[in-house]
Amino acid sequence: MQDELLQRADKAIAASEQLVDELYAAMEKARKLDEQLHCIHQRRIADELSWKQGRPPQLVASFAGR
Repeated sequence: MQDELLQRADKAIAASEQLVDELYAAMEKARKLDEQLHCIHQRRIADELSWKQGRPPQLVASFAGR
């Protein structure tokens, strides 16, 4: 009985550790996506300002150079 409880506890701990690892991986992925979104947002703001000042937008210019 006690061995069975210990085995169940070990399995529960292993499952919990796996969930924590998955959570950290998802958090890292979300952080990277947030950084990319922030970069795109900053470029769009810069592009709007460029248009208002009569210059070609940075985002369009960066694709034109490829």
